[in-house]
Amino acid sequence: MERFDISSSDKQANRLRLKEHLETSFDFYKSLFKMHPDAIYAMDPEGFFLCANAGFERLTGWSEAQYTRMTYRMLIMPDELERVDGYFAEGLQGKSQEFETSILRRDGRVVHLQMICLPIWIDGEIVGAHGIAKDITEIKQAEQRLLRSEKLSIAGQVAAGLAHEIRNPLTSLKGFLQLMAVNKRESEEYLSIMMAELGRIEVILGELLMLAKPQADRFATYDLTLLLDEAVSLLNTQAVLYNIEIVVTTASDLPLLFCDPAQIKQVFHNFLKNAIEAMPKGGRIAVDIRQDGSDAVLLRFADTGCGMSKERVAAFGEPFYTTKEKGTGLGSLVSRKIIENHGGELRVQSELNVGTTIEVRLPVR
Repeated sequence: MERFDISSSDKQANRLRLKEHLETSFDFYKSLFKMHPDAIYAMDPEGFFLCANAGFERLTGWSEAQYTRMTYRMLIMPDELERVDGYFAEGLQGKSQEFETSILRRDGRVVHLQMICLPIWIDGEIVGAHGIAKDITEIKQAEQRLLRSEKLSIAGQVAAGLAHEIRNPLTSLKGFLQLMAVNKRESEEYLSIMMAELGRIEVILGELLMLAKPQADRFATYDLTLLLDEAVSLLNTQAVLYNIEIVVTTASDLPLLFCDPAQIKQVFHNFLKNAIEAMPKGGRIAVDIRQDGSDAVLLRFADTGCGMSKERVAAFGEPFYTTKEKGTGLGSLVSRKIIENHGGELRVQSELNVGTTIEVRLPVR
């Protein structure tokens, strides 16, 4: 083999010669293929494995004599097959694909992978697909542990707030029951107050159930304008009673949104309801929808209500932290979680005695 001395005076020339040699050297690519720590493999158009490196054997547990009689479909978890088939088909069309999936190892252990699928070109024709797979099982497990930790933290906050919020009306109920036992003639007045306190408990428990109840996501493509119109129609009567005008402005040719329509409508309902309750003396709610770049939609809810302090804005979405006399803060928490579940972003701007503006950015998928 020709030797390359990059310590000589003409280092640049030697580097160029080395580069040209590597580009034409099969051994160079073979060593990259064999020595790479991630799993690298090649498949024919039917998905059968043609060859793979040692990283692939470590990852799957299958030897060369075994995996060369297998297709990728024999490794992929059943509930992900349809999606991965689509990526493989796109790869055979000449489009590079990057995605995550899960496989079942020979020993029965499930492994989470970060995948890259690339077309194999020979003489201008696609003859199969390359695959590169990186084991991200530990990363996924760490994410799950973090998620469980966050859920426990939220559960602790909710439990503490719930105990405080329900204890107050229960104390009132207990006191009035004792008074009724002594002063039977004033029972009617006491009953009215007790019914109000029971209503308060009912509201708290209703919002808590809405937060805690597991709901299956039903994502589909929807017209965001129609979902907003439905939410406005539900609250328009209440707005008129408070002398509040709701003005909706939408851009033309808005893209359809891939979302859970019930959840998104719940977000609209919560934000509009909050705005109405922040304007007991009347006012205006301006709702604006427009495209934000090529990959997102931006919604803005702006009211002329009482506004919030900087501390309240910073705590927006925390359970039982609210400026409303009979509020629980759970509606804001639910809304934030729904937006995050849709891959969106939430921003809140507010000024006392001026109003509040809530911006929601939702990705178009």
